[in-house]
Amino acid sequence: MQQSLTTPKTATQFHHDAKQWQQIIRNNVGLYNLLGNFEFGKDVFSHDVRSSWLEQPMGQSWVACGDALLAFDPIAGQGLFNAIYTGMKAAETILSSTEYTHHHADYLTEINQIIKTYENRRYLLYKQEQRWSENPFWQAHQTITKTT
Repeated sequence: MQQSLTTPKTATQFHHDAKQWQQIIRNNVGLYNLLGNFEFGKDVFSHDVRSSWLEQPMGQSWVACGDALLAFDPIAGQGLFNAIYTGMKAAETILSSTEYTHHHADYLTEINQIIKTYENRRYLLYKQEQRWSENPFWQAHQTITKTT
């Protein structure tokens, strides 16, 4: 069985390796037909797009929002919506911080609810996909547990 190149574990092995990426293109008929003898330049940059978020989303004189706060899996996440929404909530928190100290706790509660909702959505989405159940990418993502 061919090694899956889309799992985070295997992708990190050739993170910035132009020759490895070119070999992947040559070995994948669909990509090769699309790109042909495409040659990467000297520098190749790739980024991990797994889910992550700040454990401390705010501090004295700062509030994180958008992608600085939450980075969600592009298949299961709602990145643009979350960026706009957390930006608005961060602004509300900042503007009202001198009047109401409970806004900090409200912001933290709201962020934790967004994360919980996302984790449950991600769980359901990956569990639903059955067409490629033998593919290592889907196997790895279908072992994600549901948040209660």
